[in-house]
Amino acid sequence: MLLTEWAWSPSLQVEPSVRRVLEDRFDATIRMGSGPDEFIVRPGGVVGSVTVGQTGVTVRPKIDIDRVLFMVAYAHDPYDWQNQMSTIGSVDSLVDGMAGLFVRACAPLTARGLLRDYRTVNVDDRVVRGKVAWPTQARRIRPVPIALRHHVHDDDITENRILRAACQVLRRHHVSSRVASELARLWNILRDLGTLPMPADAADRVRWTRRNAHYRPAVELAGVILRGQMADLVAGDVAVQGFTLVMHDVFEQFVRTALRNAWGASEVDMPDSWKGGQLTLDQANRVRLNPDLGWSPHGVWKFVGDAKYKKDDSGTGRSSDIYQALAYAVATRLPEATLFYGEGGDDRDHVIHQVGKVVRVRHLDLAQPPQQLLEQLRRIAGESVFAPTYRHASLQPTQG
Repeated sequence: MLLTEWAWSPSLQVEPSVRRVLEDRFDATIRMGSGPDEFIVRPGGVVGSVTVGQTGVTVRPKIDIDRVLFMVAYAHDPYDWQNQMSTIGSVDSLVDGMAGLFVRACAPLTARGLLRDYRTVNVDDRVVRGKVAWPTQARRIRPVPIALRHHVHDDDITENRILRAACQVLRRHHVSSRVASELARLWNILRDLGTLPMPADAADRVRWTRRNAHYRPAVELAGVILRGQMADLVAGDVAVQGFTLVMHDVFEQFVRTALRNAWGASEVDMPDSWKGGQLTLDQANRVRLNPDLGWSPHGVWKFVGDAKYKKDDSGTGRSSDIYQALAYAVATRLPEATLFYGEGGDDRDHVIHQVGKVVRVRHLDLAQPPQQLLEQLRRIAGESVFAPTYRHASLQPTQG
């Protein structure tokens, strides 16, 4: 079954287990088709390939796969994305392209030798090495073996275990012979490392320092791969395996990274998420807002906006999105907020004169060459930043 995101399919026969996966994993809308037991399907903003029992389902992105890979590569390494894209060449499969990006990101790490660090090991032994783990040893009836705790310095650390987990996921899928051989070489380096119970969560919790900063692009890309896997899920009594990408997340992170680079903003001043109650709309600080995009150096708001990969049927911004952006502008006390849509349309400035705010709607043409798309974002960045006037709304709340 071959589908395209946001596009209606012809009438198809869809088994109940496949329908469940389409609705749950691909955010699909399914309606009755022209014939008996037939349906038409429109996937949402999720792309990838899955196998439901014996049925293969592929949802293609609305843009070329290499444009999707460009956004992924740029978001995780904005300084080396051109080298990464040049090494993977032209690909027909999303998994093949993601595997190529991952292998390329890991190449400099394995070339210089895997990162090593100290870690704590708990073992049982007949001879004391390190410290005795007295809380454990005291509960034992026999004195031998002895519960011990000591430190070792090796490469079996969290960062390398995350890379191992991502490599293992990619090896389950069908990829080109060239990428398969590169994955096999990488696996031979990583295979003897330990495993993590929740490697995707571990990738989000890694603390970056000068010691491990060179690992960041590869580990963040591994996190995308691990979050996209569908390993041994079950739809009813049918096993499901596959790999997907949520395009809204890809688009949002791409836009955020491009704006950071345009302004020289740090991740502290322009974080990935504003969750946690820093921005509120009302005086009592109960109506919390979480914009996709916000730049607030030293607590002074300079920019706020949202990334919308979904379809903009009007071509000038959805009303609900404009209301949302207006709330951001009011809460931050900025004169404007910006909406980024991931498809063509008319750029427009909506002036809300009652409150003295402007909501800018900007459409990014994701099908254009990468350099042109980055230049378009730089132009928007240049027109959307204001001189600091007010501090965080949570510190100086507006009237609710």
